[in-house]
Amino acid sequence: MKRPFRLFIFSCFALFVTAWWDKGFILPSQTLAFVELAGILAFIFLIVNPIAKIVLFPLNMLTFGFFGFVLYLFFIHLLTTYYHLFGLTSWHFPGLSLWIVTVPPLQLNYLANLALSSLSLSSIINTLDQFT
Repeated sequence: MKRPFRLFIFSCFALFVTAWWDKGFILPSQTLAFVELAGILAFIFLIVNPIAKIVLFPLNMLTFGFFGFVLYLFFIHLLTTYYHLFGLTSWHFPGLSLWIVTVPPLQLNYLANLALSSLSLSSIINTLDQFT
């Protein structure tokens, strides 16, 4: 019972962090919709994703794990288009300069923002899950 609750908390945190840095990732303004979104995201990471990875294991091995990333993209796209729990739009990344590393300004379309949001959500949730 602890793991589903932890994944729910991790999903809430990942949603907030992703919405903080990604201005094209728009969270719902209602608390109930946010709780529903975090619950569905936790359910995906707890039940749906492991089952899909087991069923699609040969394809994931052939693509050296890239299909796992495509699976995350698919789940986030489903949440965006069919359930309308949050918004995902194109946005202008203003650029970033940290010491030696400089990332130029970019115009990200829906697909690029979907990939970045999916990568952010999955990496935050998986990292927090590994540390507990």
